[in-house]
Amino acid sequence: TQKARKEFILKGEDPTDEKVIECCRHQLTTDMMDRIYSNIKINFGHLFALVLAFWDEEETLDINEFKTRLYMIAKTLRRFKTIKSDRELGGEFYLILTDEYYEPFDKALEIAKAQGVVELIDERHISINKKVFFDEHTFTDIRIKNTFLVIYHEVAILDQLIECVKGVLIKPRFELQKDACHYVYSYDEKTFSHDYQTFYSVFYSKPKEVGKPFMLYNPDYSTGMVLSHGYKSAPKEIEDLAHFIHSLKINVYGVRLSGHGTMPEDLRDRSWKDWYNAYNRGFAALSQVSKKIYMAGFSTGGLLTLLAASKKNNKVDGLICINTALRLKDIKFNYVLPTVNMINNFLALFNADIDYVETEPENPDINYSKHYLTSVGELKKLIEKTDEILDHITAPILIIQGDEDPVVDPQSAHTIYDKVKSEKKELVMVPSNHHVIVTRPEKEKVFEAIKNFLGC
Repeated sequence: TQKARKEFILKGEDPTDEKVIECCRHQLTTDMMDRIYSNIKINFGHLFALVLAFWDEEETLDINEFKTRLYMIAKTLRRFKTIKSDRELGGEFYLILTDEYYEPFDKALEIAKAQGVVELIDERHISINKKVFFDEHTFTDIRIKNTFLVIYHEVAILDQLIECVKGVLIKPRFELQKDACHYVYSYDEKTFSHDYQTFYSVFYSKPKEVGKPFMLYNPDYSTGMVLSHGYKSAPKEIEDLAHFIHSLKINVYGVRLSGHGTMPEDLRDRSWKDWYNAYNRGFAALSQVSKKIYMAGFSTGGLLTLLAASKKNNKVDGLICINTALRLKDIKFNYVLPTVNMINNFLALFNADIDYVETEPENPDINYSKHYLTSVGELKKLIEKTDEILDHITAPILIIQGDEDPVVDPQSAHTIYDKVKSEKKELVMVPSNHHVIVTRPEKEKVFEAIKNFLGC
């Protein structure tokens, strides 16, 4: 109050009690509101409501474009230190771009449709009814009848946030998609760098280039392929295949499955869902800059390819599965897991335990030699999960299998071929007694089969 009185005196005004109280009331209200809003955490619902509020009502909104713009708003907000974002809008927010069920988005869209705020034009497009959106209703029923207007009012006073949202909404879609691809890929690179540093061993770690995810990208190419390596391996395993595919004018995302390309101890505590999410990072990134999208994988990567294809809302343009690990020959895989508990109970008498088994990999410069039993168990879960969904596959598919594969039972390829419901499906058996046929001389037959399937 003393400060307020001095300001009035300096202005040559009479500092009456009424004037001082009014000045302090205004300042106190401003300070209080600044403190309240500076502590607001922006969440998914806020972004969803703001897009509904500021998207041009005259334009229909493609659902995938909606997701891209939400993702890019979340990424852009990170530039503003004064705006706090909820954890759900962090690194894992790329999941909104995977063309699968994403609970926050799908539930919000259902509410918006039920309340008449949006209307579904077809499977991919919606229109926004601004009249319904800005209908205040009554105080007692607005939360039920117009949920997103209530959410909008929570943050409408935040000028920087509104400016950020409007800025993203006016940007051309193709620019945002390129930015989204970059953000997802950068997140993938940072994740690998963190894992590599965490598990680094001067004696046992392989060069960083072996395990790093990669993207072969030419902006003039409109087709993309997500490509994954196998179990206990790394992106280096699929490098030759990736460069061949890229030579066919197809962009390639070389996936690095979680726990791979670093140290076996990193893989030990990873679940098959972690591998699946890593595969989906590749899809999230590359689908943003591709008019046509293919998914491919070698061995365990083939399992992830099939599983991912079964979950996409929109049919992908084709699948390529190479020596897919649906049935395994390895006696350690089939024998160790069922008996491990019995063995551990016996060895416990001697204060010992079985944690892993050693194997000699085909490519020791790339592959791990340790089989941690927890990891083998996750692989078994992935196999079972994939086996369950084969009859959900309808996309064109190429199945390639080495006829004398020492790891994968060649019958796996026939099982996949028989169970998938794809109208276009091809099975190519390659003469080989190696498992990793994408790095052996017989890779030329693999490449030729892929080229023919793609029609290049």
